[in-house]
Amino acid sequence: MQMEAMMHTAFYVRPIMKVVGIIACICLASACGAPSSNASKSEPQADGASSSRSTGGNDGVTSAAPGQKLAGNMNDYIDQLLTWASKDEKPILERAKKNGGLSASDYEKAWSDYKSCMVSRGYKPFELIKWPNGVYEMPSHMVGTQKQEEKYAEDYHECYGKKIMAIDTLYTAQVGNPSLYADQTEGVADCLKRSGAVSMDFSISTFKSEIGSGKYSQFDIQDPKVRACFAANDWHMGLQSDPYAQLW
Repeated sequence: MQMEAMMHTAFYVRPIMKVVGIIACICLASACGAPSSNASKSEPQADGASSSRSTGGNDGVTSAAPGQKLAGNMNDYIDQLLTWASKDEKPILERAKKNGGLSASDYEKAWSDYKSCMVSRGYKPFELIKWPNGVYEMPSHMVGTQKQEEKYAEDYHECYGKKIMAIDTLYTAQVGNPSLYADQTEGVADCLKRSGAVSMDFSISTFKSEIGSGKYSQFDIQDPKVRACFAANDWHMGLQSDPYAQLW
């Protein structure tokens, strides 16, 4: 997907348990290229040149009936996560349940361990993106050869999927979706209201309309507080100005 001299936003979702494959694509311009399920995207740079960057995620957002919840409360949600969490994550989740939530220090350590895991597998050191709400995400990266990308997918699964995914899922829900809305549009809209990025009468229908049209009159899509709400609801975007990782 390539649009010369045009700022664009591609939304994608981390491959977590609750994600379904509904593709969404949103632009910061009057037109949007056709969405693609391929994680590799060709994005225009400031000078109009393009370079390939890989998000490492799956395109798509979750959709559910209005008001539907992922669980009755956060403890029930932790119990769900415990059914598929890795053996190393389970003690941390159990401690979070006992203490009334996952601590920021446990979350920070999880992402530090992820970075160490990836670097130990041969990737160049990189910086994670950290949003104002404390949520981390892996930056997109310059696309490598087919062999490099296949290895990256395997290593990402080993370092993220098998080691910190349940921890990340819990913490992002705590800060970005404490009401545990199953529909990501509800989760993001609620987060935007709680953060003060939009007025309290901001409606789901208005949010969906703005997302669909790509014309944002109710919020600034580049505001870090707005980006933080999307990231905390597993709905990730890539802006032209975002940093990217040089992994090889």
